Amino acid sequence: MGKRKGLIRFPQNVFEWSKAFGDDLGYEATRLPRPVESPPGSPEKIAAIIERLGRGQALWIGGDAGDAQYAYERVDYRVVGDERFGAVVGKDPEGRRHRYCVWIHLGGHGEKLHYITAAAGYRDSFGESETTDRELSAIRKHAESRGASFVAVGSLFSARVLAESEVKRLSYPVTGVGMLWLRWMTRYCDKSIACWGDTKIMDRAVDVLWMLSRTSIGRHVYVIGLTPAGFPSPILQAEGCGEIERYEYRDIIADREREEGSDDDDDEA
Repeated sequence: MGKRKGLIRFPQNVFEWSKAFGDDLGYEATRLPRPVESPPGSPEKIAAIIERLGRGQALWIGGDAGDAQYAYERVDYRVVGDERFGAVVGKDPEGRRHRYCVWIHLGGHGEKLHYITAAAGYRDSFGESETTDRELSAIRKHAESRGASFVAVGSLFSARVLAESEVKRLSYPVTGVGMLWLRWMTRYCDKSIACWGDTKIMDRAVDVLWMLSRTSIGRHVYVIGLTPAGFPSPILQAEGCGEIERYEYRDIIADREREEGSDDDDDEA
């Protein structure tokens, strides 16, 4: 893959994305082109499509004349801070706050670790104060115990919630931007560590594991420990248990494929 880009140098179009990962799986346009008023099929509209294709942008957007059926659910996000301490935050189409990633540079020359939790919280502090997120604090302690130089935290569900039970009630518990940043951070860091616990929405966990496995640097997913059910332990439960171990995520993917095959057989019957 060559030399890694800086953390904040995020791929901006499909060509940069394909160059970074060797495929365009999971890619969604985050910067949409300007809409055009020319009708579909006109020389002006065709020229606009060709220009968008050359730039690696989305080809169809809801603002184009006559193309309302292609309306994109625009997601706004921004990077705050810098490569020492920062976050990627945004809002979904309904205006609900999301956090796609948060990170802190610890110094030293150890590994860069990427932890993936179940859901994003409302607090982004890794320290110890009234405004600290307990989960982020536990992650920092665990990373420091391993001599890590950098810690990033992403989530299966990027919407900010107080409890995972809220996720099922949301129209947009996660957006395409969330998947893009999970994969980007997996590329940037040395290890991606699953610690989302026995989440109630396993389809999302399997999708994330599959996408991480497609990322060159993220061929292997790691865990701090396993719950009795065999899922990655939540970080607060696993704090202090020590070693990071390889996680056989392929078993979960195989289980889901078997379930989907069984459902198809039932439908045919």
